[in-house]
This record gives sequence, C-alpha cells and structure tokens, in this order.
Amino acid sequence: MSLLETPGTGVPSSPPPATAVTKVSGGEWHTCGLRNDGVIDCWGDDDGKGRTYKPDGTFQAVSSASWHNCAIKTDGTLYCWGEEDGGRISGRPTGNTFT
Repeated sequence: MSLLETPGTGVPSSPPPATAVTKVSGGEWHTCGLRNDGVIDCWGDDDGKGRTYKPDGTFQAVSSASWHNCAIKTDGTLYCWGEEDGGRISGRPTGNTFT
C-alpha cells in the first residue's frame, strides 16, 4: 500500500500540503487544515464527493466530519462542502454569522 492510497481500496488520495497548517480537523478518510493566512487545505481520499475541495476565501475555523466539512469564514459566515447525501450540508443556517 502506498502512503497516498486509501487503505484497502487501491484508490489514490491527495497528499497533505507542503505549507504548514495551524489547526487540523479529520474526517473519516480526509483531513482539512487551516493555515496562518486563513486559507484551508484539504487532502486524503475524496472519492469524487468534494471532501478535499479547496474552498475560496479566508477562514477562522474548520471542522471535518465523516463525509463533509464546515468552516467559519473571517466575515463570520458559515461555508460547508462535501457529500450532500442525506441533507448533510443543505440544511445549513443562512443569514447568520458565527464567531
């Protein structure tokens, strides 16, 4: 098994970023990290579900779950991405800000 392979699947996964991250949150098969400059990098097994998608903008926090991620942008708005199955991200609050 390669270090860049999802265990037991033979499916390639993306490598961690070369840039240092200050905060890390892990999902089932992927991980996201928040850099000092507020940019989020995600890596691991995406399986075509968008879990390792790199969102635009700057953020103050990130949290990863099994199949999706949510992050608080520096303007206080919530942004979520990943697998939509079962309403995981469609039910997110709108019109609110978080700190």
